[in-house]
Amino acid sequence: MDNNLERILKSNLDFYMDDVFTGIPAQVVGIQKLSDGLIDVQPLVNKIFSDGSRVEFPILYSVPVIMPSTLTSAVTMPVIQGDTVFLMFSQK
Repeated sequence: MDNNLERILKSNLDFYMDDVFTGIPAQVVGIQKLSDGLIDVQPLVNKIFSDGSRVEFPILYSVPVIMPSTLTSAVTMPVIQGDTVFLMFSQK
């Protein structure tokens, strides 16, 4: 009986965690607003359902570009269309 409960709880947790993102790769598809620190990106990870079907996530527009920096210095790199970037998400 404990094994059955554990399997049910794990299944439910896995189902809900499928929609929680902390970070995923994306490709830069637009840099029209780069001078404002914004880019358009296409997530590279697709949603896969239990029946094997897939749904591609939509393009995310006007995503802020953040480079490593402190109050006195920064590491900056040019961003061009086609680059792969890392998207960070916050659930809170």
